[in-house]
Amino acid sequence: MDSQLQKLIQDGLEHNRIRELYLYKVPTIRNVDDWTKVKELGKIFFKGKHSTYNGGLIQYGSKIFFITDTVIVSLSKFRKFKFPHEIQVVPEAEWKKKVTEFQQKYDKTNKKDIKHM
Repeated sequence: MDSQLQKLIQDGLEHNRIRELYLYKVPTIRNVDDWTKVKELGKIFFKGKHSTYNGGLIQYGSKIFFITDTVIVSLSKFRKFKFPHEIQVVPEAEWKKKVTEFQQKYDKTNKKDIKHM
């Protein structure tokens, strides 16, 4: 996953949300060398059109990964995961609708400005 996508995901996580499209691109991880270096970002439960995500987002080093609930339960004997909050996944249809509404509002305000010139 490239650094630009990592930055987009981190920006979204500041507001406790992530786009469905970005979630699909986050790699799933099952094992790391040192679980004490893992930082929990948030818990996710999302049923999408093509898949279901039940687990959490973590940061290992400078990269973000998804771990399944199965892995979390398996590791619970050795390490406690404390996810700070629930992350909302914004479906693509909802995202596109908001972007379209924003563009329409933006176009209307620009047309008013052009008429006054």
